[in-house]
Amino acid sequence: MDGLLRHSLYILEDIVDEPLLRFSEIPWNEIAPGAREKAFQSDFKTVRLLQLSPGFKESDWCHRQHLGFVLAGSLEIQFENRVVKYEQGDGLSIAAGERSKHRAVVGDEPVTMFLIDPHL
Repeated sequence: MDGLLRHSLYILEDIVDEPLLRFSEIPWNEIAPGAREKAFQSDFKTVRLLQLSPGFKESDWCHRQHLGFVLAGSLEIQFENRVVKYEQGDGLSIAAGERSKHRAVVGDEPVTMFLIDPHL
């Protein structure tokens, strides 16, 4: 098992009392135009499914930490000094803070991601 997956499974342990996160039973919540999520939250972490529509682009820089996996589609994450392309099947591990500020840019196909966001 790779380090990202091991770390992600460890983080999940403190999210909920039940070992099953049934995303199919909670509604989608629009968080921005072209972005919606289904989320389970605890005091320390948020576990979510995130869907981004074609053409979506974050207008502001994000400074939060994210661990996750691209379930469908592809997107670019713009960092201050580089752009990283993530495709279906890729994992991501983005640190929190000013040095790791980032924003998502989606091309012409929708993107679905599984994300774990620690609350720092």
